[in-house]
Amino acid sequence: MFEEQYSIEQNERFFDLIDRYTSDRNDLDIQLMVRKLYDFARSNPDPNGWLEMIVSQYDVTEDSSIDSLPFLSFLLQEVTTQLMGIESILKQGLELTKLPGGPAPRAVNAEEDLAQIHRLISASKHSFADLHEEMQNLNFTRLKPCKGEAYDSQLLDDFGELRKKLKQVLKNFMLICFLGLCMATWLILRK
Repeated sequence: MFEEQYSIEQNERFFDLIDRYTSDRNDLDIQLMVRKLYDFARSNPDPNGWLEMIVSQYDVTEDSSIDSLPFLSFLLQEVTTQLMGIESILKQGLELTKLPGGPAPRAVNAEEDLAQIHRLISASKHSFADLHEEMQNLNFTRLKPCKGEAYDSQLLDDFGELRKKLKQVLKNFMLICFLGLCMATWLILRK
């Protein structure tokens, strides 16, 4: 199928797709994506009907808002799930602060971080715009100092690693949300 598409002159839509979703070296990633989509479609009772339904999800008008896009509910659902995973990481960190020798002063950091995640979860249940606005307000405070022999160095390291993991997961999460917003905006503006 790809060879056939490459051989068609002036096949701008196909070449645009290839330029957007492949590396400069090869198109294996998009071929794999098409194969997975094909295999998944075949697992449905009506493969062609399912594929047409998926395509219709991207048919929007100029006056469409981002929150009215049919696939946005799926994106927000995934966002909420990811945020709940982040919440779980934070709760682990908070538990570390309560252990004997744990970094008790850092409980304040964990609680502040949890409050931010709860605001993101709440916003994700309302609209993409609310979620985006709340993401702009993310701010991680400097870790409270824990010096001296009263604190277990392993627990301090564990808390630091959890917070580092949290920040990386949130960074990836924000990238996914940004890409979702870009895709939604592109769909509306391309009409």
